[in-house]
Amino acid sequence: MKIINTSTKDRMYTAWLKSEFYRMKDTLSQEQIGLIETPNFNDQAENEQRENLILNIYGRSPIMDHVPTAITWYEVEIEEKDLENLYLLAIWDWFIDTGRTFKLSGVSKNLSSGHGHRISNFPPGAADHKIKIDEMLKVMNDNVQDIVMISSSKDGPFTIIDGTHRSSLLTIKGGLPGTKAYLGVASDLSKCVWAPEWENYEQNLAELNRIVNEGYLW
Repeated sequence: MKIINTSTKDRMYTAWLKSEFYRMKDTLSQEQIGLIETPNFNDQAENEQRENLILNIYGRSPIMDHVPTAITWYEVEIEEKDLENLYLLAIWDWFIDTGRTFKLSGVSKNLSSGHGHRISNFPPGAADHKIKIDEMLKVMNDNVQDIVMISSSKDGPFTIIDGTHRSSLLTIKGGLPGTKAYLGVASDLSKCVWAPEWENYEQNLAELNRIVNEGYLW
């Protein structure tokens, strides 16, 4: 992973908002649009408003609630050598699409439609990531840094917590090396349920494999 520069949570959140802007713009006020398009990172009130937009208005707090606050952010560039060390956040509806590994490299051979489940404590339905990726071909903006990763080390493993569809699309197209992203490095991710460093990660994989094998997830 090539480190380009140190960054901040505020810059990362703004990039995240820009990546979602095409879906949010019709529901935002002109003031909110200005916060995203022309950010002033020296204005703490602005930073707090953007954080509220991404976490509470756009609903990304369930992701960030599991990410340590003691984390250092960097602007980075993904390199060829990183490809087998990239993971999608461990959400059940990516499990089969990654070949039961959550590794980003598994998407190329395993991405498909028609997934579902019969598990009462899972959300109803299943996201069709293939349809979403096909749709992104029409609206994708190559100039947006909308991939956000976390890791316990600059050497990885790297877990993508935002930009899962774009990174999957780039993987399929072979265009991921050279892509700019944000990387948050926290020394301890043992309590972070999204990352391979999570203390119960292997147990989670085993349980997901069991419910697939028993026909409860497909």
